[in-house]
Amino acid sequence: MLAGFLVVFLVSLVYAQDEASTAAPTPAAELDITLSTQGPPPDSVVEDQPFEWEIQVRWYGAASDLNPEIQKSPRFINLEVLKPSTTIRTGADGSRQYTEKVFRYVLRPQSEGEASIGPATIRYMSPGEEKESFLSTAANSYTASPAPFSFQLWLKQMWRQGWFRGLVFGIVILMAVGVTLRVRSRYKKAIPEAPVEESNPLEEAFEAARRRRIEGDRSRFIHAIKEAVLLSLSQRFPAIDSKELASFRGELGFDRQIVLDRFLENCEQLQFAPVSPSPDELDRVMEDARFLAEPES
Repeated sequence: MLAGFLVVFLVSLVYAQDEASTAAPTPAAELDITLSTQGPPPDSVVEDQPFEWEIQVRWYGAASDLNPEIQKSPRFINLEVLKPSTTIRTGADGSRQYTEKVFRYVLRPQSEGEASIGPATIRYMSPGEEKESFLSTAANSYTASPAPFSFQLWLKQMWRQGWFRGLVFGIVILMAVGVTLRVRSRYKKAIPEAPVEESNPLEEAFEAARRRRIEGDRSRFIHAIKEAVLLSLSQRFPAIDSKELASFRGELGFDRQIVLDRFLENCEQLQFAPVSPSPDELDRVMEDARFLAEPES
């Protein structure tokens, strides 16, 4: 009977241990995650020359669904953010596998002197947990040394000034106007100017008579041809103040006197002829008028 009691006691003790092991499982291992920053030495940055600065979140194990994000971005003082980017990479630290998420910033010191990067806050949620966890970086300080003189760099800095851009545009516009005016001036010099023809009242009078002949206006043609001869004789003999061609007869040579008499007679006949004159008759009147208008040799 004592032996049976011992057997029952041992069986109940084993059963109790199995229940205890089922009711209280071993707690999961805590997530191994680290946060760090990486950048150049504090005294190695130079004004207006870009450099890279990183926030690195690394965790070990197979937590592939972990995705850290920036809860609070760092504040950059005297630093211009040129290009932010994010990458995820894997690697091994000895025998331990890890995953690393890198938040990379390309920064450029805006001027020489102090520059700083404020703290950043990273949030993440561990596998199997319902609450988010947070990690924070420390602030970083840099001293930007003055950049060595470079004409290209100086021009780039000056171009950021509005007044300098306005000055450059003004100079370009003035140069364009100057070049345009110079080209136009040289073009005008290359093209010879048309000679200015002096007016010739005598030729204009003969041209008027010719037009009247073409129009078939016989009376106005005779009047215009007589006006042309009168203008020529008045220019050669200004002392005679008369509107009659016969008044100039005594100033002419014998041969011209004959032509003048014939010219006046033909003009009288043509003007009052009952029929239209022939082209030959009109040509003779025009030829006599031209002869009388020419200076005597």
